[in-house]
Amino acid sequence: MKPVEYSISDGYHAMFAYFDRDNVALEFKRQRNKRGGRVQLLEISLPLWEFYHGVKGHELHAMEFALSMEKIANARLLHLHRVD
Repeated sequence: MKPVEYSISDGYHAMFAYFDRDNVALEFKRQRNKRGGRVQLLEISLPLWEFYHGVKGHELHAMEFALSMEKIANARLLHLHRVD
């Protein structure tokens, strides 16, 4: 069984892959190009999670997902460090 921290890390990598797509991050890339930067798009594998949420929107849904992962990690750390 994979530790929770690895699952959380996978979740953050999936969010990075989603928000780094050219159709999501175009405005940032345009600004970077204006200032002399270089954008190099590489092929990435599909994330394990899809962050699209029709009602809440992509960003809010992803942030709620990240918050829930952090709550799980925090609860596990509190349990690990509790004093009996």
